[in-house]
Amino acid sequence: PVTCADQDATPHGAMSKREIPDARPRYRQVADELMARLAAGEWPVGAMLPTETELCAGFNVSRHTVREALRLIEEAG
Repeated sequence: PVTCADQDATPHGAMSKREIPDARPRYRQVADELMARLAAGEWPVGAMLPTETELCAGFNVSRHTVREALRLIEEAG
């Protein structure tokens, strides 16, 4: 029988499922995270989001990536 330990075991140097990087583009990851935070009420309706500079630092991404994420959010309405 297969045990939980057997399912989590990976050959030396292989990546487990939990270590597989997110295949979505980084701007999509940022947009999805920001939309999740908006939905959770982290920023009340009418409140200002953090600045581009703050978002860049918070997500460790470029300004271009933040702008693309914000564009996606704006398009989503």
